[in-house]
Amino acid sequence: DPRSTDGAAFDLDGSAFMLKADAKVRGDSDIVFYNQPEGPGVRCVPPSAGQPWQLHLDLAAVPAEIAKVRVVTSLDEAGRTFGSLPTAPVARVSSADGTPVAQATLDGLTTEAIVVAVEFYRRDTAWKIRAVGQGYGGGLADLLRDHGVDVADEPVPAAPTPTAPAPTAPAHQPTPPAHQAAPQTAQAAPSPQPAPVPPSAPTA
Repeated sequence: DPRSTDGAAFDLDGSAFMLKADAKVRGDSDIVFYNQPEGPGVRCVPPSAGQPWQLHLDLAAVPAEIAKVRVVTSLDEAGRTFGSLPTAPVARVSSADGTPVAQATLDGLTTEAIVVAVEFYRRDTAWKIRAVGQGYGGGLADLLRDHGVDVADEPVPAAPTPTAPAPTAPAHQPTPPAHQAAPQTAQAAPSPQPAPVPPSAPTA
């Protein structure tokens, strides 16, 4: 499975929501996920070679009307919830050179299968980051509605369900990334032991 994390008992999918000041998307292009892996300043990279999914951000390239970029992680297995996991996943943020910037342990969840892990947000002329850890008991539909998406009309930001290849057709391969990594990278992966949640970034 090309979307496996690192051999742990559960797999995670990643996506990003690019939001206006009212915490709503402008439209389809503001949702970056497996089947729509790129947006302005944001790129979603599926797991490969034992690495978890990653979200590469070039915050200088994010449109001026975007006030927040929320990093979302969800469980790939239907019916699985974060409360059922043997260990809590950890969202990690690093700079382009790999230097750790922040991390947040996604613990304290029960029936949720999708979670806003961290959020990048504008404060005056600077970008800041804070841990969120907000889960949605109603799943993907609740997350979409909360961000201004008409669930009946909009695409679903989740990886396609793996299926066995037909005898005469090759197996589907994910589209490779179009360009190099951007200055910030966020990722989520199973963690063998809990890590502390950093405090929210200063608001002033």
